[in-house]
Amino acid sequence: MKYVYMLIVYVFTSCASGATFFVSEGGSDLGSGSLEEPIASLAEAVQRMGSGDICYVRAGRYREELSLSGRDDLTFQAYANETVVMDGTVELDTDWSLHSGSIFKTPVDESFWQLFADELFMMPARWPNASLEDLSVWNQQDTWAKVVYSTSKTDFIDQPTSHSDLQALGFSVQGALAVMNVGSFKSYAREILSHQAGSANFTVGAVGNRKASNYQYYFLEGALELLDAAGEWYLDVDNNMLYAWGDTNATWRGKTQDYAFQFTNCDDITIKGIDFFGTTVSFNNCERAHVEGGTFLFPSCTKRMLGIASTEPDMTEFNGGGNSLFYDNIVRFADTPAIYMNGVNNRIENCLFEYIDWSAADLPSLMMTVYMRGTGSDFMGNSAHTTGASAFLDVNSAVRAFSNEVWNTGLVQNDGSVIQLTIGAQPNSETAYNWFFDSEKYGARFDASTSPGSPTGSDGLMHHNVGFNVNATIMQKGDQHRCINNTSFDTVNNGIIILSDNVSTNVGTVIRNNVADRMGSHRKNNVALTEVMDHSHNWNGYGYGSADVRTVLRDVDHLDFRPKPHSILIDSGKEEGVVTAGYIGAAPDLGAYESGDLFYWIPGRKEAAATRPVPPLQATGVKESAALMWRKGLSSQESHLYVGTSSNEVSAADETSPLFKGSYTNNLYDPLGFSANTYYWRVDEVTSSGVERGPIWSFEVAEAEEAAPTLTTSTPDVATDSATISGVLQGSVSSQVQMEWWRDNGTTNTANLGIQAGQFETTLVGLETEQQYYYRWAASNQFGSVWTTIHSFETGEGASEETEEAAILFKDLFEASELNQSPSSDKWSVQTTLNEGEIQVLQQSNRVVGRLYNPTTNPDGARTVLSAVDVLTNAPFITVSFDSFFEGDVTPSGSFFLGAGIGSLASHHNQIRKVNMRTHGMLDTWNHFDWLVNQTGSNVVYEVGGSAYTLPTGHFDLWRDGILLIANSNEKSSSAQNIPLTDVTPITSIGFTANKADQVDWRIDSLVVRDAAYVESMLSAYRSWEVIHDVQGSTNDWDGDGLLNIMEYGVGTAPRNALDGPQRLPVLQQESDEMNFIYHRRTLESDDSVAFIVETATNLSANNWQLWSENPAGMEAVDADIVRVTNAIITSNDMQFFRLRMEWNETAE
Repeated sequence: MKYVYMLIVYVFTSCASGATFFVSEGGSDLGSGSLEEPIASLAEAVQRMGSGDICYVRAGRYREELSLSGRDDLTFQAYANETVVMDGTVELDTDWSLHSGSIFKTPVDESFWQLFADELFMMPARWPNASLEDLSVWNQQDTWAKVVYSTSKTDFIDQPTSHSDLQALGFSVQGALAVMNVGSFKSYAREILSHQAGSANFTVGAVGNRKASNYQYYFLEGALELLDAAGEWYLDVDNNMLYAWGDTNATWRGKTQDYAFQFTNCDDITIKGIDFFGTTVSFNNCERAHVEGGTFLFPSCTKRMLGIASTEPDMTEFNGGGNSLFYDNIVRFADTPAIYMNGVNNRIENCLFEYIDWSAADLPSLMMTVYMRGTGSDFMGNSAHTTGASAFLDVNSAVRAFSNEVWNTGLVQNDGSVIQLTIGAQPNSETAYNWFFDSEKYGARFDASTSPGSPTGSDGLMHHNVGFNVNATIMQKGDQHRCINNTSFDTVNNGIIILSDNVSTNVGTVIRNNVADRMGSHRKNNVALTEVMDHSHNWNGYGYGSADVRTVLRDVDHLDFRPKPHSILIDSGKEEGVVTAGYIGAAPDLGAYESGDLFYWIPGRKEAAATRPVPPLQATGVKESAALMWRKGLSSQESHLYVGTSSNEVSAADETSPLFKGSYTNNLYDPLGFSANTYYWRVDEVTSSGVERGPIWSFEVAEAEEAAPTLTTSTPDVATDSATISGVLQGSVSSQVQMEWWRDNGTTNTANLGIQAGQFETTLVGLETEQQYYYRWAASNQFGSVWTTIHSFETGEGASEETEEAAILFKDLFEASELNQSPSSDKWSVQTTLNEGEIQVLQQSNRVVGRLYNPTTNPDGARTVLSAVDVLTNAPFITVSFDSFFEGDVTPSGSFFLGAGIGSLASHHNQIRKVNMRTHGMLDTWNHFDWLVNQTGSNVVYEVGGSAYTLPTGHFDLWRDGILLIANSNEKSSSAQNIPLTDVTPITSIGFTANKADQVDWRIDSLVVRDAAYVESMLSAYRSWEVIHDVQGSTNDWDGDGLLNIMEYGVGTAPRNALDGPQRLPVLQQESDEMNFIYHRRTLESDDSVAFIVETATNLSANNWQLWSENPAGMEAVDADIVRVTNAIITSNDMQFFRLRMEWNETAE
């Protein structure tokens, strides 16, 4: 099978770039447009610009409105990081006079819908009062009035509260506007058509359906009588009169513009480093729009002050087209949704959305904060908080929502969630590596109607999310979803809800490796997950007497969600394909974080400096075992860490200071214990352009148990020339661990295991046979150090160099069988199927294979069995060799076995040994297995690849593709068999079994049973490399450096060292006028199954990559297997993209 991997994509811009124009407030539209003679206006620059040109804008505020159509490939960029602001407001010509009390009035010539006094936001006069400055506009409970619930869409009755009573106003509000949250997750702005002073009753233009009887809120604006507090204003549009309670000596400005840039049918437009005040951008039917590095302050708001209601407001928009990017922007104080995107393959990345929409009325669709409609949307690495609309992210097709932190949402509407996925958006969606916290809403939700019999969604994936202090972290309605490796605690309802009710039953939904205080199939009650769901390997507090996750996680109150040392969560999970790839240890951990990982993922927007410290700023009660972790800077190459007990000393420290703890490419520092004290720390980020100094953070460790390490060791697992030795550190503080070992009268050797906590192990290889070895452990932390006593072990006797060839006892290659019929009954005398199940021989590509097919689970049926009965003559030792393939159209569930025993293996009483193949075979991939079963009564030593392995009697080993998966297992079905089967009972039968509750489409080929040890050890060059480096799986990334194992193999780096890898990715290198493309590759002599191809394209939209005719300028041998290739780049194009394609033809090995 051929696999294709793209190592990297680079862009090259040739010297033949477009023209550049400079714009400056002090320029002249008669100027040349050069840096020395800049133009005064962007409008003039646009008139002169052609495709490929760049307009550099100098510092200043620009009050222009550009509307372009059919113009392509234009760039507008702030010059040299100067502050450039597009301003959508105009200065008002005021002549203030006293109206009454503290309210002044002035005639105005402009029609505006938002007001600022010296850039201070003025609140439209409203009742009840609320302020943006103290954020009370989002406090619906205390700053909105209420109405009595009814089904009427036009007639309303005020319900008095402690802060609101319409009857007590003393004047009629007829003609004012009511902003009404009476539709649960929908709100409406409507004119009040009738109201009598002193009455609680009023009528409005019809709203939508009213919902949520206990959630009926409203406020009023749009009337002069409502102006009664400092910071408020009202505009009499009919008489052009402005009323305000504010500083009349200020400069007053009104918003008169929706968009500073408006593009229609314009492709490849870039806006970079430009800020916006009181205005924003609009793209309609544009391809590849790119907006980066801007701050959008008060970018959009409703026009209710002009009497315009019941219509969707204008907002930042990318409507139609596709492949657009909104990157590294800040959107703040929009009284509309933050952004609306609709198109194909759009991306919002590394942005901050804060203080968004305090009215949330008359919005599109389900009324949300960020809209990403269309296919192929990515929402990644963003931070968001303090938003009004019920739900945050609105999509109508599959989205990838990765690495976002969102909190304090849905403040002025009912219902909702952060990631809201309706039925059509669920298939193939992926919500992962997010934090949801401090919100009354759900974290992520697969939603559907609550009406019985309504349709539901399917096939969505949520994994590695963390949620706390929310309604629930995850809510899944539908079927065939996946919920994997999530962490949830301190939720109002059940933290992980896999709903089973009269609408949704979640048939086939996989719930695996999760950690939650409360998890169940009910919204809030302790109702277990159901039999129709595929659930296992979860930690559910309900199952431990309503236990708290704090018993198994390090310090969730200070944002450390890793498993505690010795936690039951460690290595207790189950592999789930790429979702769990790169786990550390014997199996994935439960929960969102992996113990022992040197990188601690922290979601959200990256800034230039390090952010989001863990422990948090000024945290108290931090544990003595804490590690320091941080969100790395946006362009960080490495982090410099300083830690001390004096703020001034940490502030003054440099790399020569004892407070300097080192340079880190990761984001985790373990000090091996903190004493009780207040600590200060700083992280400086090193980038290609310099050092970005970080702020001073602090935390307090109030109490600390200052104990030196306590270390114990276990009995070594010894072979003929190797030994695996493990140890355990007691407590929660990490230690630096090393081991000394030596042969009797030999030289002392040292193995440094680095920082460890809990259980650890190391393997000594290359030992001499039948020799006595000695060893001892050492461990040290901040509080002391310890050496263990000296222990010893003796290596075993070596295997014979001459091994008798194994005889074949039984085989079936299935080629002699008739297609689409049952296998030969002469060989397989027991063939039992479950209901619609089948046992048959079929053609699969160029193979003829046996098929064991259980399409559905049925607890009432019989198990499916393919058993070769009494085909062996009392065999004391067998090796069952076969090829295995799990067809991916049927998702395997349950456990299905290969067994060896006596008689028919349809009965578990007849099984001497069995092995569960569910967790070891791969979907849609052929694997070769060798299963060695020893019933001889003594140990059997066999050799594979020059290494000896000992298999005790009554045990088995399982090898897959030349790799030992299970060693020395004594698993069998039952210890209470009708005829006792012992560790020396000889084997007469083998078989394959799928229980009645299992589901699988299992393909088997090339089955051979031998009477001695046999393992296919002719490993490919890559598989041998896996064994040498102790990694498994070509698509795993064991060290978390972003390179898959096969990629590390291809470029010759270490797969267990995160620091060794990225430096060998392809690079573009400029030397004088020459441009070189440099990459590393494995030589054909070392492995001809790996090919490297350089490809090029002139744009990314068409995905039209062409073979690049390499022009090698040099080839340098790095070692015996790896070369460094330098290619000269020669092109006349203005822009050229390059990528290195790596092809691995596994079958060619």
